[in-house]
Amino acid sequence: MVEDLGKVKGSKLTLDQRKAKVKGILTHMEQCDHVIEVAFPIKRDNGEYEIVNGFRAQHSTHRTPCKGGKPIFFLMTKV
Repeated sequence: MVEDLGKVKGSKLTLDQRKAKVKGILTHMEQCDHVIEVAFPIKRDNGEYEIVNGFRAQHSTHRTPCKGGKPIFFLMTKV
């Protein structure tokens, strides 16, 4: 994560500042309150089946309603 913060465009944080920021973020994060896991099969164009796994983790509920995850409905097509 420290290296990723260094790649942010316009970031002027020093290495020590980036380390402190990452440490603060990880300290602030709590154990997940809720985890939802799903698994479903899909059929590929070549005829093979693959199991797709997905999850959503909610780290804290102090700011409800909580937002999270990326919608994938735009990837789906009508059958």
